[in-house]
Amino acid sequence: MASIPGIAYVVIGAFVAVYSQIAMKMSKEPGLTMQIFFYIGLALLVIGGIKTALKFLKKQKKEVHHVELVNHETKEMKAPNQVASHHAAHHLPQHHIIHCTKCGTKNYSTSNFCHKCGQALH
Repeated sequence: MASIPGIAYVVIGAFVAVYSQIAMKMSKEPGLTMQIFFYIGLALLVIGGIKTALKFLKKQKKEVHHVELVNHETKEMKAPNQVASHHAAHHLPQHHIIHCTKCGTKNYSTSNFCHKCGQALH
């Protein structure tokens, strides 16, 4: 069974809280039922906020930085999405970069085929 996204809790909670407040103001005698709905809406807002924050934090942990070795002779620049800290570079396995003979795309030396065109690399 799929889990309910945190944003759904936030939207439903906001709707319930706002609607219950409107109903209480329009009613001549606001009852306990609308106050309960208001607090249920607030609870859903809090639960949704927590679920959304936890999902964001979990996603941040899972991100993996791939490091490409720089050819120091040609001083090639790394693309912004390939830049990693100097400290992290020492802990990741290092691969040499080879170019595809067909399309020129950069590939790891451990690759058997070009990831762009499928040409055999070895």
